[in-house]
Formats: sequence, C-alpha cells, structure tokens
Amino acid sequence: MPDGNGDCVEVADLGFSIGVRDSKRPGSAMLTPPLDGWSAFVTSVVDGTLIK
Repeated sequence: MPDGNGDCVEVADLGFSIGVRDSKRPGSAMLTPPLDGWSAFVTSVVDGTLIK
C-alpha cells in the first residue's frame, strides 16, 4: 500500500509460506516467512506489541 513517500511492498500467499517483496523491484529478492511467522508478525503489528 502506498504511504505517500513511494515505499511499497507486495504480499502473496504462496500456499506453504508468504511472499513479500519490494513492488518497485519485482525482480529482487523475496522474503518467504512461514505462515505462522507471518501471522505472528501481523498480529504483533495490529495489537501494538511489535518490538522495534
């Protein structure tokens, strides 16, 4: 999702994991966290417990 400064990511369900990449560099490396890891990350962002 655009945030006004041009930083964007794409997230895809790969079935066995999640794919995350820079939308402006689609040929670059993709992060592939396991589904449970991604779920824990999103939950911590939503509930405000993500440690910086």
